[in-house]
Amino acid sequence: MKGVMVSIIIGFFVERKFRYGRLIAVFAILCAVALWLSPRLMHSEGGPGDLWQTFTVNDGLGSGSVFAILPAQDGALWFGTEAGASRYDGRWHSIGERDGLPPGRVRTIAQAKDGALWFGTRGGGVGRCAADGSGCAQRWTVAQGLPDNDVRALLADGSGAWVGTARGLAKVDGERVTPESRLSGVEIWSLVRGTDGSLLVGTGQQGVWRRDSAGAWQNLNGASPLKGNVFALWVEKGGRIWAGTEQGLFFYEKGNWQPFTFNESGERPQVFALAPDHDGTLWAGTDQGLVSAVINRAPGSIDDWQHAQPGGLVNDYVRALALDNDGGLWAGTLAGVNRYAGKMWAPINDEAVVGQRISAILTDSDGRTWVGTDETGLLMWDGLTWQRFTKANGLPDNRILALYQDSRGQIWVSTGAGVGYRTPAGKWFFYGPSSGIAGLPVYSLGQDGSGALHFGTQHGVSRLDATGVFQPVNELTGKRVNAVHRGRDGTLWYGTERDGLYSSAGGQVQPVRTPEGNSFGNIVVNGIVTSPDGTLWVATYDDGLWQRTAAGWQR
Repeated sequence: MKGVMVSIIIGFFVERKFRYGRLIAVFAILCAVALWLSPRLMHSEGGPGDLWQTFTVNDGLGSGSVFAILPAQDGALWFGTEAGASRYDGRWHSIGERDGLPPGRVRTIAQAKDGALWFGTRGGGVGRCAADGSGCAQRWTVAQGLPDNDVRALLADGSGAWVGTARGLAKVDGERVTPESRLSGVEIWSLVRGTDGSLLVGTGQQGVWRRDSAGAWQNLNGASPLKGNVFALWVEKGGRIWAGTEQGLFFYEKGNWQPFTFNESGERPQVFALAPDHDGTLWAGTDQGLVSAVINRAPGSIDDWQHAQPGGLVNDYVRALALDNDGGLWAGTLAGVNRYAGKMWAPINDEAVVGQRISAILTDSDGRTWVGTDETGLLMWDGLTWQRFTKANGLPDNRILALYQDSRGQIWVSTGAGVGYRTPAGKWFFYGPSSGIAGLPVYSLGQDGSGALHFGTQHGVSRLDATGVFQPVNELTGKRVNAVHRGRDGTLWYGTERDGLYSSAGGQVQPVRTPEGNSFGNIVVNGIVTSPDGTLWVATYDDGLWQRTAAGWQR
C-alpha cells in the first residue's frame, strides 16, 4: 500500500499548471492517508528513514505491559496485557473479566481454524471466545482438569488447543481436558509445530521436548542441554530449531544445542520472543531491546545481528513479537507497543538521479525500475547500473509524463512529443501527432480485459486495439483525462480534470457520482489505484481523497 501511495504522490509533479496551494493540500491528505492505512502513525522515532509507531495506554491500549501479540484471521491484532486483552483494527477496543475473559494477566493468545480465540491468563486459566472477542463463555481451570491456572503457552489445534501451564501440559478438546502425564509438574513456556507436524514444547526445567504424530515423546537435550526457561521456539524450513531462553539464543543441530551470541563481547540477553519476517530477517525480542539478523540461504546460517535504532522502542524489555498482514513488525514491551514498518524513506544518491525532477516511476515484472524525468529523459535501473534513454538514442522528447507496463511486458513511455513502447529486443516504437491519437501529450495509460490500451489525453481517451488503430472513447471526447485504471473486477476507471470520474464495465462508459450526487471534482494525474485489499482509491485536487469498498464510497 505504501508504494501505491507514493506512486500517486509522484504523479502530482507531472503537470506544473496546477496552483501550488492546491498541490500542497492534496499532498498532505495523501501522506496522512498513507500513514493511517498501515495503520495510523501515533509517534515516529528511530533512525533516518525508519518508520516506528508507538501505541500506549494514551492511545487506547488496555495496559502498557504487553505479553502476547496475535495477528487475527480478520486482519486485526490482539494484545495480551496486564489488564486483559486489547484489539486493534485501526481503533482500539479492550476486553476483560467483565466480558467473560478469565481474570488475570493475559500471557498468551491463539486462534483456531474456526476463528475462535483462546486466551491464557496468569491465575485464571484459559478462555475460549468468539472471533471478535465477544461471547467468552467457555473457561477451563484446575476445576475442569488443567494442571494449573497459570497458563503460559497456547497452540490452537483444530477446534481445541494445547495448553501449557506452570505445572504441566494439557489438551483441551471440546469439554474434555486431557493432561499429558509425561510432562506432569513441568513448567511450560512455549509451544510450536515442527516442520514434520510434531509438537515442540519449551519448558522451564527440562529444555525442549518433542511429541511426534503417534504421541511418543523425546527430550531434545542432547549432550549440551538447555538450562533455564525456554521462552520462545522457532523452526526453520530445513528443520533447525531455534530457542530463546533466559540465557540467550540457541539452535539445535545434529542432536545438540549450540549458543548463538549477538556480538563479539559474547553477551547473552534473555530472549523472550522470535519472529522471522517475509524478507528473510529473524527478529529477537530481548531484555535489552530488539535485535535482528538476515537469514542466509544455507539453513541456519545468519549474518551479523544488529540492534534496533536507539529511540525506536518505547521500552527495551520486549516480551512479544508478531508480523501483521502488511509485513509490519509489532513488539510488545513493558511500556506499550511498537510497530516497525522498515525503511520508509531512503535517499538514492546515484549520480543519474541526484538533482533530477522525477515525474514518473515504474517497477516492471522483471524487477527493473524505470524513472521518468521532467527534462533529461528516461532512466532504467537493472539492479546494478543505470541506463539512460533520451532523444539521442530513441525517444522523441526528453520530457517523460507517464510509464506503464502492458500484459505483454512492454514498457510504454509517454513523452511531450509522442507515446510508445520498448520492444523485448530493446527497440523503441512511438506514435506521434499524425497517428490518430486524440491528442498529445498522454497523461495516463491503462489496459482493458481484451488487451486494448487506453490513452488519457488532453482531448479525451484513445483506444488502441490489436490491429494498431486508434479509436476514440466517444463519451470522453473533449475531456482531459488524467488517470486510467483497471480495477480487480475488470472495470475501467477514468479520472478527468474538470468532469469528475467515469467508469466502464462491459464497454459502457458512465459518469460516477458521490453519495450526495456530485461529481468527484478534479482527479489527480495517475490518481486512481487499487490497494491489495481491493479498495479503490481516487485522489482529487479539490474534493479530498475517496475510497470505494463493498460498502460503497467514502470520502
